[in-house]
Amino acid sequence: MHELALCRALITCAERELAKHPGRQLRALQVSVGALSGCEPDLLAHLFPHASPYTSAAGAKLEITFQPARVRCTRCGQEAEVAPSALCCPACGSPAVQLIAGDGVLLTSLTLREDAHVQ
Repeated sequence: MHELALCRALITCAERELAKHPGRQLRALQVSVGALSGCEPDLLAHLFPHASPYTSAAGAKLEITFQPARVRCTRCGQEAEVAPSALCCPACGSPAVQLIAGDGVLLTSLTLREDAHVQ
């Protein structure tokens, strides 16, 4: 269940950024999950509330977007979205492609609010 470790890593990254904004609280974390990341978005969403208690992310929402796999063909230069099971150029059929997106789990943005407890 590496999704729990991913939740904790996302929270750590969010807390580092939050430290730059005194008097604010985390309201939501926006995360992109790539098709080839090996991460199950539903499991990530399910585990986030279990990883966030006693952190700055307690009560925050995890908003997940799916990032499809994208490749660039080294033969014809075409860039395209491809199925994870078909990593070939859809234009020329070449298997000589470079993966350019869809293989990571990225914290893309944070939504913050004023901390009601700060005077």
